[in-house]
Amino acid sequence: MGVMIRFTAEPCEIERMLRYLTRRMPGGVRLVPLEGKDRHDLRFRRTSRPLLTRLETDDRPTAWGLRAGAYDAAPFVRQGNGTGPLCVEAEASHLIVLDLGAAQGAARQREGLLYVRDWPEPPDEDGSADSDLTFSKHLLERCARSIRRRGRFEDGRWHLPGCLSQPPLTPPS
Repeated sequence: MGVMIRFTAEPCEIERMLRYLTRRMPGGVRLVPLEGKDRHDLRFRRTSRPLLTRLETDDRPTAWGLRAGAYDAAPFVRQGNGTGPLCVEAEASHLIVLDLGAAQGAARQREGLLYVRDWPEPPDEDGSADSDLTFSKHLLERCARSIRRRGRFEDGRWHLPGCLSQPPLTPPS
C-alpha cells in the first residue's frame, strides 16, 4: 500500500511543493521524466529547473519521478511495444511520482497526483529492510499534511490557492 494525494495547483505552487520535498531529501532531490524519446531524455536531473521550464512552456500532461540525491543508481527503463516511447519504471527505480495533467485556464492550473507505491526492498547486509520506502512514505505524508493545511477539499482533490490570490508579504510597521 502506498501514499497518495490528489491536488490542483498553479506552476508556482508546484514549484513550492518541489522546494518542500527537495529540502527534506538527503542529498537533495533527483528528478527524471517518466517518458522520453531516448535514454538521454531519461537521465536524472539534479535540480527541478527542467520540470519547471516544461511547466512554463508546454501545456501537455507530464509525469516525473523524484528520488533522494544520495542514491546514484540509474532509473530502470523499458520500451513499450518495441516501438513506443521509453518509460521509467517508477517502482523498480524507487521513485516518488509527480503526475501532472494538462495546463488549464489563464493561470495554467494542473490537476496532479503525488504518490509512492510500495516496492520490494532487498534486505541489507544485517538482514533488515532498507528504509528508502519508509522515508519516501513519511516525506509524502508530511507533504500531504502541508497541502491539506493550505488547500481546500473539493471534487475529490485538494485545491491549492493561486499565487496571485495570496496576499503579498508586507514588512511589519
